[in-house]
Amino acid sequence: MGESLGADGPAPSTEMGQGVRQFTLIDTFALSAMEFEARRPPNIVVAAGRERGFVRALLCSYDADSNRFSKESVLRMAATVLDRMPKMDEFKFTLISPVEATTV
Repeated sequence: MGESLGADGPAPSTEMGQGVRQFTLIDTFALSAMEFEARRPPNIVVAAGRERGFVRALLCSYDADSNRFSKESVLRMAATVLDRMPKMDEFKFTLISPVEATTV
């Protein structure tokens, strides 16, 4: 996943929350592009379940300090994509993002 910014950075949006940016996920297997919003750039996709031929995919960022993944966004992807994803035995996942944890 990459991010493309203009010379002045991303344009401010009144619809997105503070610190939220827009990203595009390009799926070269399914030949599709999906736009989504997130605070930090995700670097992993975690399949969380199937429904009606689609996979619920959690897009997560990684925090090296805490050695955990944090959910940034959720997308529905074609189930055929799941078969091509590498499998992991276990990983650490946090339900509260670091941004929310510091403001509470």
